Amino acid sequence: MVDGSTDGATFDGPTTCLNGVPNVWYAFTLAQPEVVYVDTAGSTYDTKTYLVDAAGAAVPGACDDDAGCTTGGFTSGRQSRYAVALAAGAYTIAVSGSRPTDRGAFTLRVQHLPASYGSYFYETPIAGTMNVRDVLVGVSARAPACTVGASGEDVRWFVSCGGAASSLFSVCQADGGAFVRASGPTTYDPVLYVYSALTGTQVQCNDDGGSAYDCRGTGGDSLHYGSRISASVPRGLSALVVDERPRRNGMNYTLHYEVR
Repeated sequence: MVDGSTDGATFDGPTTCLNGVPNVWYAFTLAQPEVVYVDTAGSTYDTKTYLVDAAGAAVPGACDDDAGCTTGGFTSGRQSRYAVALAAGAYTIAVSGSRPTDRGAFTLRVQHLPASYGSYFYETPIAGTMNVRDVLVGVSARAPACTVGASGEDVRWFVSCGGAASSLFSVCQADGGAFVRASGPTTYDPVLYVYSALTGTQVQCNDDGGSAYDCRGTGGDSLHYGSRISASVPRGLSALVVDERPRRNGMNYTLHYEVR
């Protein structure tokens, strides 16, 4: 977190995101590919923030005026946020107002998530409500907080305003999810967990979702081994991890998510 001010600043480009509004700069360097999240939650005026690369060019997808968030530390929908997957290299964050008259003290917060957090990282974020079908690949890099065992790990990232709104992640049939419990002699037991870049910890974890949401898998075995998380997550950047308890990979699954 950085407290700064645009009082006395001038505009020095680039014009791709904003033109003529005073800005200040903060530089950082990534040693590996990461997702970087930036917000100005709690700032006292209408902010705008954007990102440029080492050549001074604006990074696509990293320019935001109004985040529209009013929870989780955001006190106005006119405070800013963005998150973008970046290659290793040098970057600079610009903070400005939305208009030349929008200036003064601000709070800048940055979170990051390395692409190496899990064994298989999806660069495209998840947002809104959708089902995705996939096969668990890779080898274990992390251990879920709610269980143990070697596993594969599919990592998808998302952003949240934070606050009381509950997001939903599920491989249970009642939610539209699914997983193959048995494939010949092989059985699978999924685990879902959420890692918060804000706290640096696993903030949610579920092994068995139970019978209330029909968390049985297909292919045999009537027990409800499917996983389900319905909970609020901290403001900013998080990773949803699809994991599996006793085996490293190969589980077919349909993930239902509702990101709020």
